[in-house]
Amino acid sequence: MKHYELKREEVIRILTEQSLKRWWVAEFAGVHKTTLRRWLQGKTRYVLNKNAEKLAEVLKTPLGQIAEPTKRSRGQAGKAI
Repeated sequence: MKHYELKREEVIRILTEQSLKRWWVAEFAGVHKTTLRRWLQGKTRYVLNKNAEKLAEVLKTPLGQIAEPTKRSRGQAGKAI
């Protein structure tokens, strides 16, 4: 399964620029608000492909602007959500 590393600062900038509530973004991205908070605080390093794509869709921004693909393999440490 493909993973992305979130560009936290860019996501926060977009949220602020568009005056979006984090709970609203989480709901429409299909993740729990706590999950979005972990991403933005850097507590979760990797984001699953489907979650990164949905977040980009909700933010109306290209995926490459908010996340970078990783070469993370299944056995590496760190959980992706």
